[in-house]
Order: sequence, then structure tokens, then C-alpha cells
Amino acid sequence: MDTTHLVTAAAYDLTTGRALTLVAIPFGVLGVVLGARALRAARLSPATGVASIVSLGLGTLILVTADGGPGSGSGVVGAVLAMVLGAAGMVLGGLGHLASIRNERRTRAPA
Repeated sequence: MDTTHLVTAAAYDLTTGRALTLVAIPFGVLGVVLGARALRAARLSPATGVASIVSLGLGTLILVTADGGPGSGSGVVGAVLAMVLGAAGMVLGGLGHLASIRNERRTRAPA
């Protein structure tokens, strides 16, 4: 029996780690988009934090429970991407919140 065919077929299976990264990455992209919009509008966006925390949390969970390294089918590469996107969304959302505080102080009349 030719085992190379079995190994190749297993490399393209949808494992649990890969499936979870398919959930985590869109949350990370959503967090980055909402964070960029919050920064541009200089406002607080709680949805940015929620999406970014979900992405960062799922990415961390996948990375901690992974059986192997990159290319093993455990979703390691997708988990790292989800964590980076989640962190970027949090930073953008935080900067948007700081910009809203700064604008609020500018518009307030001096006492």
C-alpha cells in the first residue's frame, strides 16, 4: 500500500485547530477594521474590543493546545495570525479611545 497518498490526504484535512482559526481570523479582521474606523472618527468602539479579545483569546487557545509546529495541521500559523490581528485591533481601538478623550478635552471650555 502506498502511504504517501495517505499522508498527502491528511495534510489537507480540516483539523480542529484549522477550523478554530477559520473562526478566529475573521474576528481579528473585524477588530482591525472597527479599530481603524474608531481611530478615524476619534470615538470609543466597544465592539472593537470584543472582536479583538475573541480573536486574541482563540488564537492563544489554539497555540497552547497545538500538537506540532507550523505545517503540522494544528492551526499554529493561523493562530499566530489571529493573535496579531487581535492585538492590532486592540491597539487601534485604544488609540481611537485616546483620540476621543483628547477631542473631548479640546472642546470643553476652560474653567
